[in-house]
Amino acid sequence: MMSPNPVPSQRALQVIRYAMLGGIVIFGVVIYALQTLGIMAEPVIDGTRSPVAILISVMVLGTIGAIPLLHSRIQATTDAARRAQLVIVLLAVAEAAALAGGVLWLLSGKWTMYGVGVVLFVVAMTRAVSPEGSRSEP
Repeated sequence: MMSPNPVPSQRALQVIRYAMLGGIVIFGVVIYALQTLGIMAEPVIDGTRSPVAILISVMVLGTIGAIPLLHSRIQATTDAARRAQLVIVLLAVAEAAALAGGVLWLLSGKWTMYGVGVVLFVVAMTRAVSPEGSRSEP
């Protein structure tokens, strides 16, 4: 009988990490292409003062605090299935920050929060721990 919480393999977690990173990079390439080709050349919102820009900036910067918090929870967890779940949550939080930064870039023409989000995702990838408890392979 299968256990109720199967532990994803290291390979499965690696595929998840790189799929998330690929989506973030492709989104950035599409935004860059839209702006370079003139399709979205004019900003739709003010990238610093609009409520959307402020909300996205707070979300991206809040991720800076969420990454160490989730990492400490991953380190403290002894159950491999729970550890794998927390790794995926850590990556999802960092991915959301990068994608939200991409939305701000698309709407305002300012790429700063996208860049911060990408860096945070890479940091989260390096902080992610395998279900067995050792550092993940890149």
